[in-house]
Amino acid sequence: MATPKTKNKHYVDNKKFYTVLLHYKNECEEARQAHKEAPPIPPYVGECLYKIANHLSMKPNFINYTYREMYRDWETDRKSTRLNSSHSAKSRMPSSA
Repeated sequence: MATPKTKNKHYVDNKKFYTVLLHYKNECEEARQAHKEAPPIPPYVGECLYKIANHLSMKPNFINYTYREMYRDWETDRKSTRLNSSHSAKSRMPSSA
């Protein structure tokens, strides 16, 4: 006898999530066309995003990653990007457009 699958606490129903996102997108489009403020994000979408982020944070490549390490890596990336974008024309790659 097969045991029924139990839903994980991190489980997100992709079909329902997609349906709710499409509905929210349509509401946002209607509000934009009517020059109104966008509606708030549905609680289900927020809950799904929380579950996805929480589940990803448990992956082995993130589990021991501290806030300081993330901030240090972000600062390094930001500084290297800023240093690589020099103001001289010689350092810039020609545009392909």
